[in-house]
Amino acid sequence: MKKILVWKTKHEDLYYDASTKQKELDAFLSIFQGMEGSGDYECCPPEGKLQKASYRRAKKGDKTAAKDFLLMRCDYEYEQISIENVQDTNSNSNL
Repeated sequence: MKKILVWKTKHEDLYYDASTKQKELDAFLSIFQGMEGSGDYECCPPEGKLQKASYRRAKKGDKTAAKDFLLMRCDYEYEQISIENVQDTNSNSNL
């Protein structure tokens, strides 16, 4: 089954292809870099040892660390992320 990563931002929901592990990790890093680049973590910095360690690794381009960091913060406002299954239009499942 295909998957998408959904990021609920302040103004809209953004959708990323997460159909493979690599695409999922690319999406997490892209979200992290966008938030980091816009200064979002200056007003709400990482908390605790795990977040701080993941944050430092993600800043260096570590995709798994970006995923870990964002998932640790997924209950923060504007950092809500979920991975959803997408119905394949070619499947013969009952609707």
